Amino acid sequence: MDRRGFLSVATAAATASLWLPEVVNSADSASAAGFVKPRYPQSVIWGLTNKASRVAWTVDDGASETALHNYIDFLHKTGTRLTFFVVANNRPWRTLRRELLPLVRSGQVQLANHTKSHPDLTKLQGWQIRRELTECANFIEGEYGVKPAPIFRPPYGYYDDRVLREAAAGGYRSCVMWYGTLGDGSNISASERLKLARTWMTAGHVVIGHANQPTAPTDLLKIRQIIDGRGLHTVTLDDIWRS
Repeated sequence: MDRRGFLSVATAAATASLWLPEVVNSADSASAAGFVKPRYPQSVIWGLTNKASRVAWTVDDGASETALHNYIDFLHKTGTRLTFFVVANNRPWRTLRRELLPLVRSGQVQLANHTKSHPDLTKLQGWQIRRELTECANFIEGEYGVKPAPIFRPPYGYYDDRVLREAAAGGYRSCVMWYGTLGDGSNISASERLKLARTWMTAGHVVIGHANQPTAPTDLLKIRQIIDGRGLHTVTLDDIWRS
C-alpha cells in the first residue's frame, strides 16, 4: 500500500475528526441522497461512516490509457459512482477527455487533485507544493470545467503539517486518505486484487485503486459484484460532503 506504516491507519481513522452524514442513499445517485450535505471537513479524511451502506471507490494517477479507458467504459455501463484523483501530467486524461467528460458533467464521476507530477510533497518547498496543486487544478478546470478544491490526495499518501498548511493556503482544506486498497499501485494479479476488494469494499470505507496497470473490464465487473452482493451503494466524495 502506498502509505508509510499502513498499520497506523486504524488508529488514525479512529481518532480523526470526521464530519459525517447519517442518512443512507437508496441508490447510486446523488439525487437519492435525501439530506443536506455538510461541508468538507478541515481535516484528514480516512473514511465515511460504518453506519451507512456506502463505499467510496477512488482511483488515482491515470498513467495507463488502457486502464483508464476500461474504467470509463465500466462506469458508462454500470452507473458506478467514482472519484478519480488526477495527475495532470498523465496523458490519458487528455486523450480520453471526450469519453470521460459526460460522466464528469453528470456528477457520476468526480475529479480531484492528485498534483501535477506526483512528487513527494513533504520534500518540496512551500511554493512548489502550491504550484503542484494549482497547476493540476488549472488542468482539471480547463479540460473538464470543474474545480477540484477543496480536496486533494497527496502522492504516496505522504503528508505532514507543513503540506497541510500549504494546501489549505491554496484552498485545499481536506486531505483525502483511504481505509482500504485494491493493491494495484503496482502490477498484481487479478485474483490478488479481488481478494483485497473482498477485504476492503465494506460500508463506510474510502478504497483506493490505481489506473496505472492494464485492468480488464471483467475484473472491474467482479469488484462491482462484490459491492452489490453486500448491498452497498457507491458514492463520490461530493455525494457525502458538499463542495
